[in-house]
Amino acid sequence: MEKLLYPLWKSSALTGDEFCEELLQKLAPKLSALTGVHSIRLCVADSAVEAAAGRRIESQAPVPDAMLSLWVDFAGAAERWQSLIDAHVSRSTAYLVAEAEPLVNQEHHP
Repeated sequence: MEKLLYPLWKSSALTGDEFCEELLQKLAPKLSALTGVHSIRLCVADSAVEAAAGRRIESQAPVPDAMLSLWVDFAGAAERWQSLIDAHVSRSTAYLVAEAEPLVNQEHHP
């Protein structure tokens, strides 16, 4: 399994809350329905985190309005979901992330 991170930028016409709703209600179900997509995580700069806006680390503008994490069988199949993402954002980019989980030996504990 591979993990992809998508920084996402919203249209200037949308608030953070509206962008969050659009991603959760319209984009996420479409992505979840795709074969080969195993998990989705969305982090959106909306009113729920507005109080912490002053603590946001911003080194280059414009900073993303959301971060989409996708766990997929094969990142090379991104053309299957890229157009779905593009339909809901004004800008996006993607990063392939190396992620590992330890295999815990259940028979012989260290």
